[in-house]
Amino acid sequence: LEASTGSENSLRSAKRMVENCLESHPQCRRDKSIKGPTRLINVSMDSVRLCTPTGSEGNPQFATLSHCWGKIDMFKLRKSNIAALHNEIPVDQLCRTFQEAITVTRYLGLAYLWIDSICIIQDDAADWDHEAAMMGEIYSNGVVNIAAAGAEDGSVGLFYERDVLQESAHYVRINGTDIYKLQEQRLYERSLENTCLTARGWCFQERFLARRTLHFTKSQIFFECNCKIACESCPEGFPDSMWWTNAPERVLPKDRDHPSSWFQAVKLYSAGQLSFSKDKLIAISGVARHFHTITGDKYVAGLWRSNIERELCWRVDREEVPSASETSRPTWSWASTNEPISW
Repeated sequence: LEASTGSENSLRSAKRMVENCLESHPQCRRDKSIKGPTRLINVSMDSVRLCTPTGSEGNPQFATLSHCWGKIDMFKLRKSNIAALHNEIPVDQLCRTFQEAITVTRYLGLAYLWIDSICIIQDDAADWDHEAAMMGEIYSNGVVNIAAAGAEDGSVGLFYERDVLQESAHYVRINGTDIYKLQEQRLYERSLENTCLTARGWCFQERFLARRTLHFTKSQIFFECNCKIACESCPEGFPDSMWWTNAPERVLPKDRDHPSSWFQAVKLYSAGQLSFSKDKLIAISGVARHFHTITGDKYVAGLWRSNIERELCWRVDREEVPSASETSRPTWSWASTNEPISW
């Protein structure tokens, strides 16, 4: 390991982990016929610009970004600047996280990047509603999701300085011949469980649906897909026993047990935070669409028709009952509360 997670060696390691998945994991591959997002950021040239994929760009290979907006003034796509951004995006006006996401995208050999605040018109309600409904497909069809796991806002960035000795794996020799590699058992969980990004409601869907994710944490770059979890110091991958049980890819068991899987997904999602409670069902709609594809069941305000009697038995996960909040969502749905829930 090197002192910075933005070093050449770190990025090379990240690229190898992504390429290994692309080459070796058929179950992680996307449907090539899927159409790309409405807008993407073209980073293939020196000047960065917004583009609308058409023709030869209609099915592009792109990366996505998961990040916390925080309290800083984020660079946004608006009705007033959409024409100018199609000509050129002023990279020097972008926050550090966006700039470093462009660096990573280019290093991975990808020409396009999707960032919510730049690819959705922020002062156009109709455009926001349309793109929000497509969010699940966007994250599931990207080549890789770049997750700014350690950053509370865009000013922090993706790359960190770290203590190399503390983060590196250690090797011991047994009986003078055999060499064993020792890796901290909770490294993956410790690095991700208390991050701002993990606590963000929208992030659950982004992480759940992404086929591959590179988590840029303060300790290491972690790679996560449906088949493997790895990192710079353990690129060969962690044993299943060391996977974090709350990671979204652990929610869906191999037998696709629909009721228990949905309960677990909603329980994890409800523990996250949303800036706007009106997004409660929108921010998990892509996950619901994923379940519908598997089961064909009818989705009703966060519940499934075939199991609705049991699903109505949700409860708020704390002793003190919260006061009722104004909501357009049915009060019989778990989505009517902003509290963590369970069954």
